[in-house]
Amino acid sequence: MVKAEKNPEGYRATEAGILPIDWQVKRLSEIATELTERAGQDMYETVSISAGIGFVNQAEKFGKELSGKQYEKYIVLHKGDFSYNKGNSKTSPQGCIYRLNDRESAAVPNVFESFRIKEQDTDYYEQLFLSGFLNRQLYSRINRGVRDDGLLNLTGKDFYSCTVPVPPVDEQKKIAEILSCCDRVIELKQQLIVELQRLKSGFLRAMFPAKGHSEPDIRFPEFSDAWEQRKLGEYVSITSGEAPSKFEEGTELYVKVDDLVLEYK
Repeated sequence: MVKAEKNPEGYRATEAGILPIDWQVKRLSEIATELTERAGQDMYETVSISAGIGFVNQAEKFGKELSGKQYEKYIVLHKGDFSYNKGNSKTSPQGCIYRLNDRESAAVPNVFESFRIKEQDTDYYEQLFLSGFLNRQLYSRINRGVRDDGLLNLTGKDFYSCTVPVPPVDEQKKIAEILSCCDRVIELKQQLIVELQRLKSGFLRAMFPAKGHSEPDIRFPEFSDAWEQRKLGEYVSITSGEAPSKFEEGTELYVKVDDLVLEYK
């Protein structure tokens, strides 16, 4: 007989997992309001949701505009509202949920589940949804197979029956603040990496001779001797058809044919 593990002090077992005793567990239907406002004749930017990216302009994504009747059925989102794209993908097999952050308003397909969080910290829920917290629950609720339109077989009723952990609002804000800070640092680091890659590319072009030139554009002041051109075979012995295990680690260079890039002029 397997002995059940005791919950840590101050925690309890819930539908949403092991949570602090002062956290509540609520269904999405309790903390969110389903959005039903149609675009109708009003003009909104039509957007879709792309996994790993978020909201994207639909015309740019699919290369075509909607017909009038299709557009009229679209659901209106305002900044801070959420939408769940039931389309599955390799990165988001249970679909994905994003918050509208970079637009004041937009219209999304009516097949999406769109909702607004009530009296809670939306930053917290954005982080919760982006973490994939609902994936296990969605997986258990999705009927097998995909519909003819490529969307997952999941009803609105089943979607809004999913449960989420609800900390006190002050704690929600603190959690969101820390995670949002991490996101900003990651974004800045990624921007720095892009800039360093661009800088390195410039150095590579300037610090090695261009085709038809014998010297690079940039040299260190302590070096002035002319560069020589030699054949690779003068400096290395080339062996082909050998497995990597035949080479001595740390002393011999092993290059796969697939890694070679041939440039044709």
